[in-house]
Amino acid sequence: MTPAHALVLSLAKRWLSDVLPPSVKQELAADFSIAEDVLANHPVASAWQENTRLQQHWDEILEEPPADPALADALRQTLFEGRQVEVDYRKQGATQQARLHPFGWTQRNGVQYLACTFWDYANPRWLAVHRVQAVTPLDAPARPPLTPEQRAAFLDRSPVPATAAHGAVIALDVEFQSALYDAIRERPPRGTQKIDPPADGWFRLRAEVPDTLGLRWWLLGFNAQVRILQPESLKRELQGLLFDRLTGLVNRHECERVLQRRLAETRRTHQPLSLVLLDLDHFKQVNDGFGHDFGDRALKHVAQCLSQTCRTMDLAVRYGGEEFLILLPNTTGSDAVVIAERLRGTLERTPLTLTPEAMEHHARLGPDRPSEVRLKREGEALYLTASLGVASETGQTAGELDDLAKQLLDRVDKALYRAKHEGRNRVCTDDGALAG
Repeated sequence: MTPAHALVLSLAKRWLSDVLPPSVKQELAADFSIAEDVLANHPVASAWQENTRLQQHWDEILEEPPADPALADALRQTLFEGRQVEVDYRKQGATQQARLHPFGWTQRNGVQYLACTFWDYANPRWLAVHRVQAVTPLDAPARPPLTPEQRAAFLDRSPVPATAAHGAVIALDVEFQSALYDAIRERPPRGTQKIDPPADGWFRLRAEVPDTLGLRWWLLGFNAQVRILQPESLKRELQGLLFDRLTGLVNRHECERVLQRRLAETRRTHQPLSLVLLDLDHFKQVNDGFGHDFGDRALKHVAQCLSQTCRTMDLAVRYGGEEFLILLPNTTGSDAVVIAERLRGTLERTPLTLTPEAMEHHARLGPDRPSEVRLKREGEALYLTASLGVASETGQTAGELDDLAKQLLDRVDKALYRAKHEGRNRVCTDDGALAG
């Protein structure tokens, strides 16, 4: 995966949780349930194809309808639009330079595509004409949109697509990638520094924009990169970025980002945040005695129990190995203990059916099979148990969020260790309290 590709996925990930309008967030549920809902339960973006939601989305993003009818029509076909989310200001001479990373969705012939463009070191005049803002929308001066004639003149000569008014970037047509490369190869813009063929799916161009409309739109170190991803490809890549491939739960890397955001909310609102760290008891005996495939099945079984037991606002995470972490927002330590005890009981009472392959593996080991004294087995079913640690934060602790997150994770890890030390299959808190 190229650095640019990784950045695209990072932006899409941020968009899922940060850019959506608040009213739509409330409809689909908050934070990661948005990503989980869109990626796991629906075709990509299908929830957005309803006309009312689409109109609501654009009403909130655009301050006013663009004057260009063709542009307005194109916007109506655009399912998602993300404006700049990272800006890096630098000075070179007297020219202010900004790095912009806009991206967007478009729909052609009933199929959704993601198109991403990267612009580096854009001249302020170019930004003004294109309505791409190197500052926040509140700081940006109001400017009239391009006229249809101006837009047509620009599209006729520009090596890159025009952008929408009000800082929105229109996604590229699915056929634009190869057509753009062919056109530039036949008629390269003046000052072109580099043209790379799209061998890896990315189209790259470094150039300056030609003089049009009596203006010189110079791009200093201009770099445009475009990739068209079909929905299933994007879905797989986003799932790999956000979710654990085996269990389907949020992965550890993404959990760390969410935890910091939750802690920031806790500090701001003084609403408690609790963590529950769950570790399967005697998992090595399960893995060695019944095979690694059955061990994977056991981990999926735990994930399913968590998904069925956790509340909508909770976040279940595959934290690593046989460890699972649950984030419980707006939950006191005592309430978290109750939830943890419910999770422990659900897992203990839910049978995990032994597969024929697991039974065969177990029989094949003979006298060399690991001890099963501590595994509860009834016929062709195992009943797993887990130890759980609980720790809470009320927002009163001073310090950086990074340090606060580490401290909270250390506390819940110590609570889990105490539960293991006290005999397993129980819930302990970081202050020594015991439940179950």
